[in-house]
Amino acid sequence: MIIRSPMHIKKSIYFTAISALALLTACSADPESDAPQLYVNSCSWCHNEGTGGAPVTGDKEEWERRTAKGMAKVYANAIDGFEGATGIMPGKGSRKDLTDQQVKELVDWMVQAPYQPYEDQ
Repeated sequence: MIIRSPMHIKKSIYFTAISALALLTACSADPESDAPQLYVNSCSWCHNEGTGGAPVTGDKEEWERRTAKGMAKVYANAIDGFEGATGIMPGKGSRKDLTDQQVKELVDWMVQAPYQPYEDQ
């Protein structure tokens, strides 16, 4: 039977946690390339049709009104949430698992996307 000291156990846990974090970071996909799929799974519910005052993806005029305040403000509203006269935006679209960087890249993607009104198929 091997008896390990509490310090040895703490070091083992620490290195296991660091190794797991490194593995997750190395294996995670580039958020920018994930933007279209993340949009479909997370943002399209509101941003396809403008539900709750959401700017429709690719609607240049609507996004220009938002971005005129500066992208820092748009990012902050998308990350932290917003409720006002123009509508409501839950923080990170209620996807708390997304990183701030992923949310910023999603916003950039929606602003740049070509306007294609949603149609039932």
